[in-house]
Amino acid sequence: MNKKDLYQLIENIQSNVQDIPNLNSGGCGFFTLFIAEECEARNIKFSIPIIEDTDSEKEWDDIETNMRKIIEDVEDEEGYVDYWDKYDFAFAHSVMKIGRTYFDSEGIGKNKVEVMRRNALTYKRYDYVEKTYSIEEMRVALEHGDWNNLFDRDDIHCLKENIVLAFKDAII
Repeated sequence: MNKKDLYQLIENIQSNVQDIPNLNSGGCGFFTLFIAEECEARNIKFSIPIIEDTDSEKEWDDIETNMRKIIEDVEDEEGYVDYWDKYDFAFAHSVMKIGRTYFDSEGIGKNKVEVMRRNALTYKRYDYVEKTYSIEEMRVALEHGDWNNLFDRDDIHCLKENIVLAFKDAII
């Protein structure tokens, strides 16, 4: 699948999920996770940028260190996520990046600022630090994080179904 066709597929998915209330206000991670899983299954290169409300590399280094500790906690026998509880970790927004193009559930942009400005959430500045998550890190974050309650997690199944069917129906 060429990038033009892939971007059209993403736009079709965005259109299909617009009726899911508050998807970009608490469900952005699920959107990016499900798209990433489909891309990975089809060997499409991608990244999952995490945009955090900090302009400090030191704070971000702390966040990355804590995330590694969180994943270790999840993988241990007891499954207790003490670092998550201690740091109450959540990120401001997640998007997908394929090639040089960023997108979330509401649109496509050439850079993270375009995506953030169009985002349903209101941001006071655009100097966010950006790092990336792996699929596993995103799964851990979504399972154990404290996220915006505007998004109804009962809509997760509908979201995933829309994304899986769109990729399945596409000629890839």
